[in-house]
Order: sequence, then structure tokens, then C-alpha cells
Amino acid sequence: MEVFPRLESPRLFLREIREEDAWALYRIYTDPQVVRYHNLERLVGFEAALSFAAWMHSLYPERLGLRWGIEVRGSHDLIGTIGYEYLDARQHGAELSYDLLPAHWGQGLMQEAVKAVLEYVRERTSLLYLEANTVLENQASARVLEKAGFVPQGEPYARGLPGGATYRVQRYRLEVDVR
Repeated sequence: MEVFPRLESPRLFLREIREEDAWALYRIYTDPQVVRYHNLERLVGFEAALSFAAWMHSLYPERLGLRWGIEVRGSHDLIGTIGYEYLDARQHGAELSYDLLPAHWGQGLMQEAVKAVLEYVRERTSLLYLEANTVLENQASARVLEKAGFVPQGEPYARGLPGGATYRVQRYRLEVDVR
């Protein structure tokens, strides 16, 4: 089996998610600000966090995508996740998604993580495009995508989220220029 790719940026390590990350994932995915615009149910209990960690870990060996844990250099604390899931069987397109604890918002860390993932995609995959979806009210996420070169596609559309809320969502797309 291939070794999981570890990525680095000036301030971050992007590494494989492991079972022992379950508590950190629980902290991330139960934070009301993180899950506010998320299309996943909030994690309920440690068992759910263990299952979520196992699912994230399974993406790479099952060739369904990749999900990295985000650490600030020198801390060894998981502060978020980033990755993509393939949109088609030929693995030409994927959907990028990411999450970060609020204490780390506004520092450019997610921009750094996205840049590292895009470098990986360009240099080591056969992906032709990436897509991402963000709720219109989440302007910070839209800025991260736009700074990375993603372009809005079409008109915003309505999407129901867990808990019954409905939000307007904008789809973004980036054509991957393979190096």
C-alpha cells in the first residue's frame, strides 16, 4: 500500500488522520461555529467520532479521496481537516472541503492548507478539476476559494442542512493545470 502523503506549508503540517484523532475530531465537529454551515450531522458521542475518524482514514486506501488532519507546526494538535472526495469513477474531478476550529480563523491558515493541497493535486494526481460548495453567508470560505483561483459556477442554489435549515449555496470550480 502507498504511504499516505504528508504535506507541509510554512506554518502547517497536513497529515494522515488516525483513530487517536477521534477526540480532536469530536471537538471540531461539535463546535457550533464549525458545523453551522456544514452538510454533516454534528457528532454525538465518542463512538461517532471514532467512526468519523475511520471513514476519513479509509478514503485514501479505498481510493475514494484524501482527507488530511491539519496541525500547526510544533503543536501536534489537530485544529482542522482538509481534503477531497472523487466526483467520478475515473477520478477526474473531486470536491474539496475543509474545516477549522474558530480559534484559528482569520490567520490565513486555511489558505495555506488549500495551497498545499492544490500543489499536491497538480503534481501527484490525474485530477482535471476541483469543485467546492460554500454557503453564501460564509464569506470567509468564499474568499479562501477565490484567492486559490476557484471561480463561481452558475447561480446560488438552495440546500437543506441537518436540523432543517436551508441555505443558499454557491458552487465553485477550479480547472487543474497539471505541471
